[in-house]
Amino acid sequence: MSRRATLITGANGRIGAKVARRLARDGHRIVATDMLQRPSNPVLLETPMEYVPADLRIEDDVKGLPWSDIDTVVHLGAFPGPSSEVPPPITPDKLSKSLIGLEDATQSDVLIGNIGSTWHVFAAASAHSVSRIVFSSSLFSYGYSHIPEAYVPRYLPIDEAHPQLPHETYGLSKLVGELSADLFARCLGESRAKTEFISLEFTNIVKAENFSTLPWAVDSSKGHPGTLLMWPYCHEDDVIDAHVSACSCPFPDSNHNSKGSFAGASGHVRLILAADDTRYDTPTLELLTSQFPADIVQNLVPESMAATLASFPYTSPVCNKRAKAVLPGWQPRSFRDQRTDNKVEAQTSSGSVPLVAREREGAVESNQVPGVYGDTWVVDSGMGDGSQDLFVESLLTESHQVLENIWVRFKDYGIPPREDTTDPVKSIVVFTSFDAGHPGYVDYLIQEGGALDPAKHRVVVINHLGNGQSFSPSHAKPESGQRFPDTMTYGDNIRMHVNVLDHLGIDTVSLAYGYSMGAMQSFYLAAMHPGRVENVAAVCGGVRAQDTNKIFLNSLMHCVYASKGWNKDLQWFEGSQQETKDLLKAFARIYAGWGLSSEFYEEKVYLDLGFENLEDFSVNGYEKGFANGDVNNLLAQVKTWCAGDLSLADVRFNGSIEAAMKAITARVVWMPCTTDRYFLAGPIERECKVLRNASFDPIRSPWGHRAGDPWRKGQEDQLAHIQAAVTRILG
Repeated sequence: MSRRATLITGANGRIGAKVARRLARDGHRIVATDMLQRPSNPVLLETPMEYVPADLRIEDDVKGLPWSDIDTVVHLGAFPGPSSEVPPPITPDKLSKSLIGLEDATQSDVLIGNIGSTWHVFAAASAHSVSRIVFSSSLFSYGYSHIPEAYVPRYLPIDEAHPQLPHETYGLSKLVGELSADLFARCLGESRAKTEFISLEFTNIVKAENFSTLPWAVDSSKGHPGTLLMWPYCHEDDVIDAHVSACSCPFPDSNHNSKGSFAGASGHVRLILAADDTRYDTPTLELLTSQFPADIVQNLVPESMAATLASFPYTSPVCNKRAKAVLPGWQPRSFRDQRTDNKVEAQTSSGSVPLVAREREGAVESNQVPGVYGDTWVVDSGMGDGSQDLFVESLLTESHQVLENIWVRFKDYGIPPREDTTDPVKSIVVFTSFDAGHPGYVDYLIQEGGALDPAKHRVVVINHLGNGQSFSPSHAKPESGQRFPDTMTYGDNIRMHVNVLDHLGIDTVSLAYGYSMGAMQSFYLAAMHPGRVENVAAVCGGVRAQDTNKIFLNSLMHCVYASKGWNKDLQWFEGSQQETKDLLKAFARIYAGWGLSSEFYEEKVYLDLGFENLEDFSVNGYEKGFANGDVNNLLAQVKTWCAGDLSLADVRFNGSIEAAMKAITARVVWMPCTTDRYFLAGPIERECKVLRNASFDPIRSPWGHRAGDPWRKGQEDQLAHIQAAVTRILG
């Protein structure tokens, strides 16, 4: 009977922690090990497991692991890539700039460390008759080179029977690891309990958050598309899936090895993991002709390969057929598939179900109203910060566009411990502002001693649609086959957000808190679900976008529309790197003129903050904040903001802002800044009187709109004002 204990080495790493979590969900008892005395990866910390620290390079440490309890090993612990130090024959003048990050460790450290740790794990596991070892190997064992053109394959596509010809010590260390598996598989023989070995030779991993950056363009500054083994890629979730599947898949019989299909000794299977296509926007044949002489290309591309490239020009130069055959259901993602950059795995009672966000074709039923339809499910965001993604089967937007399998990202700080369990926990929902998101959002409030202290209250941060974390234009490019709505309204956001509250079991929101766009979302929640919200703290935000505010927002829109990178037909910004940089700079300069008051500039407050002059403040106070922005995401958020009008949130308001405000039963503390140029304090003071139970509590400051986000030097008074108001309303 299986002991169902699985040892994960390198468990504190990104992949190791996620493999551990997946296996734990599948019923495995996890023993995790890494070099750290205590694990630090949040994913691993949330996984039920026994942690045993060990340096795998030290044989006694490995022997000290609880082998009598272990039935399966997933060996991930290693230096994870090539050294930045090159083999001695290579001189610096021959080097090209690497397309990937390289290890700071020396060549010998990588070689000796990886070989030693793998040998120690294999030897101890085999000695204790562990039933299966899944070895995290690498495609680089076939020949990754610091000099891109140095590696020339014998044939294409590269499969498991292709000679492994490493050009540096990382690839060599993985090859020696596989040869060690061969050795143990041969030595164990048939006379005793046999350990099965599966080596997973995966490509350079593309992290989930970077998947939308594909495809790559060949960078002329580097002068090459990288070594051929860098052209393939693999989504990190596909690598995780393969490790999990390899732990329990049926082991191939000897017939699989009869012609070297999988290579290795009987008892050892090698599987290449890669997507079906390359990571580049250049056809594979063009990549080959740019890298190798014509005679080599002619030899590499036989008739069968030429036919494949003719039918699909971006075909990968490596073959993944064996992995698909051995690992049940394993089908690697491709960024060229519709919405595969957001394919997720929903954990259900029946297993892992791949789901792809897409837009439904056809007209919406006339009896449908905007809202969420079908199932919802929650998965870890994969960001490593404890945030989660709530997916909905369908969202019918106010523009009557149907989107399927889209998500909203949230962070639940959890229910704090209480001495008196009968004392109800107050739940606080924090809505994000323009281009802001968790982690880092309003940390000055969400901390011990802060007004939104997670040690006292249950705090939940919900990211709005379009901010780059929840479903956004960056996840729905024109070529993906589905589009982010032209205008995603606040009402659409709230229809998604309430599903987060339902999932968390939060029936009553003690406080809806928001700054700017977050304040508008707080009002929308309180108006659309009046019985669900007890208090609202609205900071530098309102129930509508005022006309003055719309002038500002329209200037941002037209800044984008007038740029060289704007595609009018696609309604999409697709500018070059320089065009993007220029546009974001202009975007920031417009913001600088509106985000702060005239008093701030005329009184030269920026000098008191340490800036040398007005230009220094413009560059370092605004431009840097937008330098890494996604233009299409920014534009989508501007449109959401500009469309803000509480009177349109529900048909029962009949277009009346007064009716919408009177629907709010929550107690409201409304905190505009007296010099805010977006949400003018005068109109807000008048609107405040319409609410049933509200207090007008203005922030008196020259900081304008930025007064509501007081994390900067010189904003201590504004922070104290907000802290005091929130503390009062929470009682």
